[in-house]
Amino acid sequence: MHNLDETLYNQRKINCQPWLRGNEQNNQQELIRNILKKNANAVIDNTAFVAEDANIFTSKLYLGRNSWIASGAVIRGDVHINDNCSVNINAHLAGKIFLGNGCRVASMASIYGFNHGHERIDIHIKDQPITSEGVTLGNDVWVGANAVILDGVEIGDHSIIAAGSVVTKSFPSYSIIAGNPAKRIKDRRKYPLAIFKLEEKHSEIKYNFDMTFNSYISCQNGLCIRGWMSHPDINNIIIKTGTMSHICAINDEKMDIAKKTISSENSQINHIKHGFDYIVELSNIYNIYAQTSTHLIHVADIILEETIDD
Repeated sequence: MHNLDETLYNQRKINCQPWLRGNEQNNQQELIRNILKKNANAVIDNTAFVAEDANIFTSKLYLGRNSWIASGAVIRGDVHINDNCSVNINAHLAGKIFLGNGCRVASMASIYGFNHGHERIDIHIKDQPITSEGVTLGNDVWVGANAVILDGVEIGDHSIIAAGSVVTKSFPSYSIIAGNPAKRIKDRRKYPLAIFKLEEKHSEIKYNFDMTFNSYISCQNGLCIRGWMSHPDINNIIIKTGTMSHICAINDEKMDIAKKTISSENSQINHIKHGFDYIVELSNIYNIYAQTSTHLIHVADIILEETIDD
């Protein structure tokens, strides 16, 4: 193959598959960024990539870190694309659109953040006002090939829109969406799902729970209670449910306990920071205690608010 033809072939390969791009495209990308800044009111991160044959005619464009727009894509309107997103070959984004971090828009997918007015029948649709509620995709949303998303739709985080779907309404996080008109056919999370709240007992024990409260979490294998307590004299951490007590023995060599000596603020006393990571069965309430040499201290309660079973 003639060298010029091979160069053109390699450039087309990058334009269609931007994940293959290398540093040799940097000069060209700087030129593209400058053209789009001037003509499409674009703010494009230096780590982003725009194919030279992408069709970008925006009133406003933001393209975040490590995001890309591939060959043949059409981008017009007021479009915000956050970090680590991909708009693939011949996708079409028009109107007011917001993509969260990590979104994937597959080839030939269309997202329309506007609509034609059509209420009146005495004049042509083309002569009626344009409306725009906008389309919002949360973080980590995958839009399949040939899917269509219409104006006014919001899609929650971590959702999947199946190829060929026509999405006319909003859906919550973790949805798997398919059909025409699209329906929520499944939840990506493992069941049961549960919401817990934390009730503090205002004890002398310093503590923190590294857990999710007040939103749904998967409890398929039980509830993972994770966090740490800090005190100069703790022998055990005890988790009580309605049926049994779980003793996280500080002095045992157990994988669910980690100890770290720290100095408390404004004190010369060495405290022990006890980290715990313990899975217990699903229960309506978990009473969390710290057992010292002399006392059993009620630290907090974790209370079940709601459960959903598949």
